[in-house]
Amino acid sequence: MTNMMKIIQTGILLALYCCVLATPASAFEFRSFTSISKPMKVPEGATRPDKLEPLDPQIIKQAVYDLAKAWNGQGFSELIDPDFANAEQLLLVITNDVPRNARLEVLSVQSLSTLDQFIKKVEDGEDRTSTVTATVRMQIVFNDPVNGFQRLEGTNELLFRIEEEFR
Repeated sequence: MTNMMKIIQTGILLALYCCVLATPASAFEFRSFTSISKPMKVPEGATRPDKLEPLDPQIIKQAVYDLAKAWNGQGFSELIDPDFANAEQLLLVITNDVPRNARLEVLSVQSLSTLDQFIKKVEDGEDRTSTVTATVRMQIVFNDPVNGFQRLEGTNELLFRIEEEFR
């Protein structure tokens, strides 16, 4: 009976030890955050509207699909803003680390927000530039020589600067 008690005690201690070890693991999970936006610098001769006008959601959705199309083909580097801090690093990672047969697919566009706008008068009308964020569920699919078909899904926040002409 004492042997059996020792086994039970050891089992209980082992279970408690596992519970203690498992507790700190939850602190390592990633937490999403929403950054506090600040207005972008207004170019000379431009003004901010009194109220942000939301863009037509179709314009933003089209920009998301255009981005995926460019990523899958040619012209992705032309879509990246020259002010983007890590543009060269991003392009280098895509070129060197992403499999050649990988495709980017948009699964859904979940939320759209206009963060900032400015209007600039030009000779034949006005140009409106809007900074817009889109939360997008997307996936990369490719065939891995060792593991076969791979699908990597994720949710990303994309930032667009959209220029519209009002003539």
